[in-house]
Amino acid sequence: MRWHKGIYVMAALLVLFSCKKDNTPKVLTADERQVLTLDSIYLYAQQIYLWNDALPDIKAFNTQQYKNASAPLAGYAKEVLAISQLKINPATGMPYEKGGLNNVAKYSYITNAIENGAQQAAVSLNDTGDDYGLLLAEYGTNDVRVAMVSPGSPAAAAGMQRGDRILTVNGTSVTTGTNTLNQALNANAIQLGLQATNGNHLVNLSKATYASSPVLKDAIFTEGNAKVGYLALARFSVLSQMQSAVTASFQNFEKESVSSLIVDLRYNGGGYVESAEYLADLIAPASLQGKVSYAEHFNTQMQQGQATILKNQPYRDSNGKPVYSNGKMVTYADVDFSVKANTHTFNKKGSLQSVKQLYFIVSPNTASAAELLINIFKPYFDVKLIGTTTYGKPVGFFPLSIDSYSLYLSNFQIKNASGEGDYYSGMPATNEVYDDVTHNFGDTQEACLATALALISGQSASITALRTRAVTGTQPLKLISSKALTGEMTENRFNLK
Repeated sequence: MRWHKGIYVMAALLVLFSCKKDNTPKVLTADERQVLTLDSIYLYAQQIYLWNDALPDIKAFNTQQYKNASAPLAGYAKEVLAISQLKINPATGMPYEKGGLNNVAKYSYITNAIENGAQQAAVSLNDTGDDYGLLLAEYGTNDVRVAMVSPGSPAAAAGMQRGDRILTVNGTSVTTGTNTLNQALNANAIQLGLQATNGNHLVNLSKATYASSPVLKDAIFTEGNAKVGYLALARFSVLSQMQSAVTASFQNFEKESVSSLIVDLRYNGGGYVESAEYLADLIAPASLQGKVSYAEHFNTQMQQGQATILKNQPYRDSNGKPVYSNGKMVTYADVDFSVKANTHTFNKKGSLQSVKQLYFIVSPNTASAAELLINIFKPYFDVKLIGTTTYGKPVGFFPLSIDSYSLYLSNFQIKNASGEGDYYSGMPATNEVYDDVTHNFGDTQEACLATALALISGQSASITALRTRAVTGTQPLKLISSKALTGEMTENRFNLK
């Protein structure tokens, strides 16, 4: 379930009601609701989709071909997929939203705003989990490792940590068959046989609701005379949570005057744009104050204030309540979507002024707001990426309420101060190193972190050895509990006209 600050998704039915003489609204049949919802998805896309210029007229598109009486949501998802495949990226000759999975758009989607599916390792952007708190990965043949443990989760309480090897699941020896593992992980309780640093032992876990943190690990290292800060971040949570989570880390970085900063985003699928911006303002020196950080580019129709369909979408405050101005309810049609109104500048936070070098640890699971953070600094720092190519999501959205569904259509592209923002195929790593899941976050023996430290200290021989060990010695990880890593870049702040 995705609930977002400032745009609280309500179950609003945006359809036309036929009225009797007594003005009593007609009760729609399930079929009528589906027909109107299919039309609504198209009509919103026609005005607010980033690539709306690729849509044919509604008759040619034929929304009703996606009707699915037994599973309406599946039909809506097919319609969203069809819309998402219309615009071709000239750089690749493929749709901008061609995803790695069959029948799934890379960015846009629709979800039920009420129901919440089963989760294994998914913590919301409010930092609340309802699972075991485990992200697992296949490291090699019959070698399944713990890739991440969510702070505050049942797995964390049981002492599990990244690098632990799973030997058995419910008494059965582990193989790399992901279906069997996923079935076991979807249950409400599980027994795991672990090979850990403190020996082999059994762990019994039960799913629970818990408060987590986006900070997986922070540390300070000394390389020669230089101090190096390290921050592993799981997501860009709602700003209030993000601020409290990173404050202590940056106070320590300030105290030690770190000159190099390593931000580990290898499992960070994104989150709130304003939270990524907040972290950028903590990192940036005062010399960047007032300079352009990034800009959001909506389609021409939205920039010109002609997306009139948005009058059906109330603009809500952080408590989910409609905003009123001069006695009139404000809607998204009242928002200024021009580039000027959506250009953001640095506003220095905190007292850290000493960062001269920036390194990011990345993977294909680094997406959206995480990529935004990297892109923000490219015009101002010699940014180094360590790991493997990122996901590639320079677009974002705000949710639209249609019936009992939340529709997320890509509707803006993010560009940095140099106008760069076409990383649809991902950002390639400066130094290619596969994720070393045999070591924990912050362990200086972990291949990605070790490479960053070697770069900082100028140890070229060490970098060559690490690349040989980490790239040719293993294979890219295959994450098993990947539901936690859905890419998000959600905007929840707009200027009104």
